[in-house]
Parts: sequence; C-alpha cells; structure tokens
Amino acid sequence: MDRYQNLCECVQLQLTPEDELRLRTAHISVYEAFAREVVNKGLRPLVIDPDCCACGGSGCVEERDAA
Repeated sequence: MDRYQNLCECVQLQLTPEDELRLRTAHISVYEAFAREVVNKGLRPLVIDPDCCACGGSGCVEERDAA
C-alpha cells in the first residue's frame, strides 16, 4: 500500500538536519522519491494539521487529484 499517495496536503514530513542539507538543492523528483520511501516505511514523523478541512485531521484523503 502506498501511504504517500493518500497523504493530505496539510501533512508535513519532519526532516532531520542531514535530510535538509541533502535535499536543499535536489530536484523535486528526488525529494518525492525520498518522501515516498520514508512515509511508506515510517522512518520519519509526520506533522498533521488537526484543523484541516480536507482530511479532518487524519492526514489521509481517499483520492488525490491527478495534477
């Protein structure tokens, strides 16, 4: 199951200082691959907006619109 695909836009990935240095100048595709891996493996904490109207504070949405 791809948890990353169902994340609401209110969710923030809590990065380590090392992550921030490595990803600072990385292409968006590199960041997305990193984020998908750490979310799906549960390697970093997620910060979820409890007042989000889109997900109701759960951090997950049923379907994400294809951009």
